[in-house]
Amino acid sequence: MKIVKYILLAAASVMLFGCARATMENIHEGVVMNTRNHINLAVTPKYTTIAVMPFINNSGVKNANTYARRSFYGNLVSYKNWNVQPMGETDSRLSKLTRRDLDESAAGRMRSALGVDLVCYGEVKEQCSRYGLVFSYNSVTVRVAFYDAGTGEKVWEAEDFRDSLVMGISFMYMYERDVMWAREIHNRYDELFRDMMQQFPLCTYGYKK
Repeated sequence: MKIVKYILLAAASVMLFGCARATMENIHEGVVMNTRNHINLAVTPKYTTIAVMPFINNSGVKNANTYARRSFYGNLVSYKNWNVQPMGETDSRLSKLTRRDLDESAAGRMRSALGVDLVCYGEVKEQCSRYGLVFSYNSVTVRVAFYDAGTGEKVWEAEDFRDSLVMGISFMYMYERDVMWAREIHNRYDELFRDMMQQFPLCTYGYKK
């Protein structure tokens, strides 16, 4: 009888702790994207180079814009064949400008400053992390917009949301919360931008290797 009781306890423990990594990412979210002017960007031959501006942080969470920009840049370079200006070069060029020049309203003046056809602006609208004894929840909401760097015309825009709910007791979350928080938030950004890249057109004109 004791053996049966131990077996049942062991099974319950496996179920409780084993579900700690059962994330609930909705695979269908990857094909739902609020994008605009997709066709215009895809068929316009004058756009071949892109600079990714520093993202705006409206989430209230320190460094959320840095996480998002880094993830977006990595996914853009990995999944698309555009000529993307290195972030270090972009930041170096931007350091010579005023704060007002960095606003989206000044996008039409970026061609001379950055030497690119398109300039990308991003905004972290929300970044959330919640933890309880038997759950953790992480979510991010980001808006991305591309502008013609010479005219200031908005040529493509998308906004999306990703979240994950993890159920069960996890000793890692209890004792390494900072590490787990950073990893989960980065995963949410990567999921969001990976799916966004499926909607963003390939560069089919004048690609420079």
